[in-house]
Amino acid sequence: MSVFKNKLDRTTKRITALCFLIFSAVLYYMIRDFVLSTSISAKVMDIIIIFIISDIITFSWLLSIKEYCLDGQTLVIRRIILPITIKLADIKSIQRVDKRFIHDSLRIFGNGGFLGFYGIFKNSTEGRYHSYCADLSNLILIETDKKKMLISPENADIFLEQLKSNFVK
Repeated sequence: MSVFKNKLDRTTKRITALCFLIFSAVLYYMIRDFVLSTSISAKVMDIIIIFIISDIITFSWLLSIKEYCLDGQTLVIRRIILPITIKLADIKSIQRVDKRFIHDSLRIFGNGGFLGFYGIFKNSTEGRYHSYCADLSNLILIETDKKKMLISPENADIFLEQLKSNFVK
């Protein structure tokens, strides 16, 4: 089994750091307001906002892509929860794409840079696709009968070589 990490590129690191600073500042002020406030309704609103921001951070981390694993039969996109398994026999096409591919896309539902770019996106040339990436310089588009997926394994050329040598079609 070959394992390829999903490293954050400079852009993704900057977006992640900026979002984390903003989330931390909001959390700090919400907690501070909760402690200092005497109004029950203000405390309830503070708790709701604290839980929403905490959930955003937690679920973004849980769903962020950690690595891609290739064996002779499958490609597994590993996340902390809900890994994605693709049978190599189901792959119709594989191609490298430029980072303009994701820049020219519209995010329908998902994460646009905080710990990665993952979720459902739409591109004018390829249509709807699922993104599971964090390094915009190593993008690979995989198409199956059911969906298109964008991934970004470290050492993308080696990954692509191994993937092409293993998949049937």
